[in-house]
Amino acid sequence: MIFRDTDRRRWAQPRQRIAAPPTWPFAALIALTMVAVASVGRWPLVRAYTQGQRLIAIGSVLVLCLAVAVFRGRQVAQHAALLLAIGANLALLLDAQSFAGAMLTNYSFVFCVIVASAAFSRAVATTYLIGTLAAVSVVMHFSQLQAPPLLWIVQLGAIAGTGIAVGYFIRWLKWYATTDDLTGVATRRAFDQVLDSYLKAARPGENPVSLAMIDLDDFKVVNDTEGHPAGDQLLRDVVDAWRRRLRTNDLIARLGGDEFALVLPNTDETSAGALVAELAVYSPCAWSVGVVEARAGDTVGTLVDRADAELFRDKRRHKVTRTGGAAGLDPWEDAWPDA
Repeated sequence: MIFRDTDRRRWAQPRQRIAAPPTWPFAALIALTMVAVASVGRWPLVRAYTQGQRLIAIGSVLVLCLAVAVFRGRQVAQHAALLLAIGANLALLLDAQSFAGAMLTNYSFVFCVIVASAAFSRAVATTYLIGTLAAVSVVMHFSQLQAPPLLWIVQLGAIAGTGIAVGYFIRWLKWYATTDDLTGVATRRAFDQVLDSYLKAARPGENPVSLAMIDLDDFKVVNDTEGHPAGDQLLRDVVDAWRRRLRTNDLIARLGGDEFALVLPNTDETSAGALVAELAVYSPCAWSVGVVEARAGDTVGTLVDRADAELFRDKRRHKVTRTGGAAGLDPWEDAWPDA
């Protein structure tokens, strides 16, 4: 599934950094675009190019497709491949010798629009769509075919309709896969990708990353005594309280049930602890928390494991506080972290 910068508006705060989109599907779509372009060049619908010219053009595109697959997360390569595909299509459209050739070439723009909708934000994809429509209109105007207005409308409508429809469905599917329906924060899938992207960019001492794992205390009691609607409302209230006080790049994720995670970029463990303590003051319920700072070589799994261990210790401390050392716990031995 693809994630983009605009997802932050739903998950926590605007402009949150998210993981780069998958690159292999992008390269495959670019290659599919060029299959359509190459098929036009093969048929006698355009001026005769030499075999060497065709091989150079197709080889250049394949090299860029490979670059897209190799340089994962680098949108410069993605933009370069997409722009070259659009440029190749425009050149063939300009040289089309028949309306059939023009129509076939134009439909290869549909693949370019799909790629833009899948790989980039809505604003960037819209820019590509408008730019493509404008470029196609200009090329068709100067084409020797002198295409009738009806052909223009059909071709431009197909490109625009595809871009709008595909963009809508991609955003809907992405929302469904990455956003928690109840609270509107990120799901576990989105959390894993966002945290992974932060860890890859983190530099100890320069831009530290901290993780807070949070579990609401006695949430089951609320569900059992007041009903599940009251429990659902409590989850929403907690998230709303956090959202009002978290920073722009902080991420809230619901990992399941009453368990949440806060990804805190550019924050060391001490500052993260202070931020979590501030959140606790305004929270509508009590909760246990484990806060850790990423170390060199940490992965999502290792960082979550360490945060979970701290969370477990905090839950034991809370249990000892409430029971006064009951339930088989020694308040001096079990309630405090190991030295």
